[in-house]
Formats: sequence, C-alpha cells, structure tokens
Amino acid sequence: MLNICHELGKTIQPVYVDTNVFVNALFDDIDRKDLVESSRAFLEHIIKCKYYLYISELTIIELKKVTEFNREMILNEILRPYSVLNKITILKKNIKIAEEANYFSSTYGVHPADALHAMSAKMNKCWLITFDRELKRSSTQFGVETFDPRDLIH
Repeated sequence: MLNICHELGKTIQPVYVDTNVFVNALFDDIDRKDLVESSRAFLEHIIKCKYYLYISELTIIELKKVTEFNREMILNEILRPYSVLNKITILKKNIKIAEEANYFSSTYGVHPADALHAMSAKMNKCWLITFDRELKRSSTQFGVETFDPRDLIH
C-alpha cells in the first residue's frame, strides 16, 4: 500500500505518540475537555498528512489495559484509520532500545514504560508527543525532541 502523503510529495514529520494522547482522545472527560479536544485534533493532523505516526507494542499493551480491548480490537478500532492510509509504524521490541531505555530510566528516574516510549522516539528520529510534563522534561534533557499535542495543532 502506498503512503498517500508520499504520493502527494510531502515530507512529513515522524511522531511517536504516547499512550496518554490516545487515552484522552478515546474518552470524553468533562474535567479534561482541553486534553480531549487537543488529542483528537492532533491525531486528526496525522490523518491529514501533517505527521506520520509511530507507536510501539508497549502502546498497544497500555491501550489494552485502559480500554479492556484485545489486541485485535485495538488494531481494528483505534488504529485502523492510520493503517488504512499507511500512516503508522508499530515498532517491535528491540534490544538496543531496551538497553537505552534502561539506562535512561535509571539515570533520570523515569518510569521504565515512559523510558521505552522516549527511547523508541529518539532511536527512530521521531518527536515524542505526550502530555506528561515530567517525561517531557527528562526526555528533553536526554536529547529527545518532545512536544505537548497542544503545541502542534495550530
């Protein structure tokens, strides 16, 4: 399947989207309306060829816990719009990323799962997109370009 964005001759920025962005987009939370709307708007920007989506198997595992969907349902319900348009790469486990994440986690006191997300972004030359302020701060110190979705939805 051809990537529609590449067919149009566009160069698009790869982004690694943290699970919290998907979670905010999935659930209507009246107390977090800004996060819900900005998450949805950012994910729509991926569909409109402004960004190319990367996630990891860890993202799918975390979505399974939050939604109680099985892997197949996540692929078919949540991630289908990106896969149909060939705008997603799902990263498999990688020993080099795991080693870097372990170092990052122990050096900066970052939760191991967050460290895996950050190192997956860094090693695939993606911007890390997250609402997690602590992850943004520590990832930036470790050389990962990190953004809040609200910074990118103009």
